[in-house]
Amino acid sequence: MGVNVSASIQNEARPVHGTDTSDASWSARCTSPTEFNCGEPGCAYVLHSPVEYEHHYNSSHVHVCSACGQSLPSERVLELHISETHDPFFKVLNLRQPMYECFIEGCALKFMAENDRRQHLVVTHQYSSNCLDL
Repeated sequence: MGVNVSASIQNEARPVHGTDTSDASWSARCTSPTEFNCGEPGCAYVLHSPVEYEHHYNSSHVHVCSACGQSLPSERVLELHISETHDPFFKVLNLRQPMYECFIEGCALKFMAENDRRQHLVVTHQYSSNCLDL
């Protein structure tokens, strides 16, 4: 679930070149290849359009782990990351039972190892193997 940020991009993005923030200037920035910074604290990403900003924001600033700052692609994957990476009981429980859940909501399979889950995602859910480096 992403956030539609196009409507609020004027407040979120800060122009790199020029200082005019009037509506006319903003309109010109939306239609010309002007660069602007993301504007999120600690993010130095430079963008070239509101569409690029929206994609960047939704993929980099929506599902962020509060413990380590890693950005993840969905709320479900974030929850699994927190459990698998930051819960001290996860590894202990995983010695006795499968704990690595499939990323796909509705798929109830669990695995003893990350590699088993990865193989399942590629074979069963047609994930690209290079998209699983979370």
